[in-house]
Amino acid sequence: MLRKLFKYEWRATSRVLLPLYGSVLVMAIINRLFATINMHMLESATAGGLSFGLPQVIAGFVYGGLIIASFIVTFVLLIQRFYKSLLGDEGYLMFTLPVTVTQHIWVKTFVAAIMCVLSGVATLLSVFILAFNGQNWLSLLKVFPEALQMMFKEPHLLGYTVEGVVWCVAGMLASILSVYLCIAIGHLAKRHRVAAAVGAYFGLSVVGQVVMFLVITLADATGFDFWFANMAPVAAMHAGMLLLIVLTAASGALFFFFTRLILTRRLNLE
Repeated sequence: MLRKLFKYEWRATSRVLLPLYGSVLVMAIINRLFATINMHMLESATAGGLSFGLPQVIAGFVYGGLIIASFIVTFVLLIQRFYKSLLGDEGYLMFTLPVTVTQHIWVKTFVAAIMCVLSGVATLLSVFILAFNGQNWLSLLKVFPEALQMMFKEPHLLGYTVEGVVWCVAGMLASILSVYLCIAIGHLAKRHRVAAAVGAYFGLSVVGQVVMFLVITLADATGFDFWFANMAPVAAMHAGMLLLIVLTAASGALFFFFTRLILTRRLNLE
């Protein structure tokens, strides 16, 4: 049943977002073609050297608009999917399925994370398409294996990379769960639930800053910062990354716990 739930959520989001990400790549290719044609025309000093000037400008604006739209639509759709599926009209059906609240939350979270990654990959790849010509791509393909070889030769560099990836993944999941928690808190209000969710988001941000200030103050009072400053640079870097991972994962766990608590004990679909 969990697999079917994941497939249902994936289809509901991918049918909107994947064509949007694909259109970003298509417009990047079109812009690259326009730029290449114009460059050759200008170099040959032909009369039609500026014939693609206006279409290229239009294509550039469309590409920029699609980049912005991809991020906005991704964010809005993932919020809508959580609210509509669990707190809206679909909630009556979803909570009758033989699936726990925990599984509902994690399915939403993982699909949202995958879509966020795909959005970033599509944007990054489109930038590469615009910035690199054929020769640059060949150079990049030569440099990439060398960079991987260097990474595996240096254990600390590989460790930094793995820690950085883990931290980014933990941060992304924690961010998604924090948005879900704010939506759940806003749903507790009898009226103006959207405003309540926005207020919860800002309130959560303030609480996070206060907690971070307390952690720094505690580290200073216990002498942890002095101990950290006297560590070897490599060890200090690893310790810092591990601390960031632990704090990020802990915040994500709290967001998940309170979201689950609200959906389990305080859910009101009326």
